[in-house]
Amino acid sequence: MIGPVGSGKSTLAKRLGKLFGLPVFHLDDLWNLPDGGKESLDVMDEKIEEIMQHEAWVIDGNYRASLPRRFEAADMVVWLNFDMEFCQESAKARHMAEWQEIAWKDEFFSVEENLRTAGIIGGLAEGYRGKVLEFGSRCDLTLGVAKIADELRLLNGYEK
Repeated sequence: MIGPVGSGKSTLAKRLGKLFGLPVFHLDDLWNLPDGGKESLDVMDEKIEEIMQHEAWVIDGNYRASLPRRFEAADMVVWLNFDMEFCQESAKARHMAEWQEIAWKDEFFSVEENLRTAGIIGGLAEGYRGKVLEFGSRCDLTLGVAKIADELRLLNGYEK
């Protein structure tokens, strides 16, 4: 699962993991340390490599340095390529009570960073067309969930 902050990556990852009995790894959980600090890039790389050694997995998060390796290792990449304004409003709604006090909100939701990441993902997606399912809106995603489920069933050896 890749896409901007507020696109619903974590929610979708949890649902697909539960539906198909797959382990779900939220990269934000690995990146954000309990003391408020951030994990080192080297340790992040090690943890992501370790996750990808599992037979099956769902990884939720962008972390640009690991994207090429994850695209290569994944059977399917779900790209929530949603409108930045929509995602920002979604992120605000999720954190509404604290939004005014969040000192890091510009870092938390940087349109420029999200656009830069989208450009990297777009370039990678071109090289992995058979693996990437791109959704441009929540409506597209709602209609496409059946396609994701069908693809996962086929990947796991089930008939449609």
